[in-house]
Amino acid sequence: MAGTHLKLMDTGFANVTETGTVESVIANSGVSIELKHIQVVYNRGAKIDKSANPGVYTSNSVINHITNSNPTLVVQGVLYYPPDNTYSTDIDLLDELDKMVTTKGIKILYYGSNTNDGSAGQFRSIVRELGSISSNHTSSTNHDPIAGTVRMIHIKVVGLDVTQSAAGSNVSYTLTCEVTG
Repeated sequence: MAGTHLKLMDTGFANVTETGTVESVIANSGVSIELKHIQVVYNRGAKIDKSANPGVYTSNSVINHITNSNPTLVVQGVLYYPPDNTYSTDIDLLDELDKMVTTKGIKILYYGSNTNDGSAGQFRSIVRELGSISSNHTSSTNHDPIAGTVRMIHIKVVGLDVTQSAAGSNVSYTLTCEVTG
């Protein structure tokens, strides 16, 4: 799947339509980050009222649907770096992944090409199946040319967990994201 790594980009805008003022701090200056060696987990739930009604016996108990929770995506990946530091490495992106949590702008999760279109024999991703094509995200020169062509999911990154083993030459991370927009 060369060329189809998942990408994460900070739009710098507080909304999915890219209207209003651009935030002054944008992770990785608005340039997308390629997330390599990843696993994506999608979660969605419903909030229900299952309160007990003491002293009342009913043969048909009802569980009331209250609302749906926003979907979450958990993205797990690895940042590689060589032990001898002889070339540029993925580990340099750790600071930018951390900024994805602290900056205010909406983030976009997408694949860098639309080759995973779901046709016969093609890779079908969660992002492609649940994402949508948007005409927004064209106002910044740093943005990939994705408006109107690539399915994406608008998210807020709400957590980052990083793990490094003492002997390993890589760092694993988990980004927790909430779907928005």
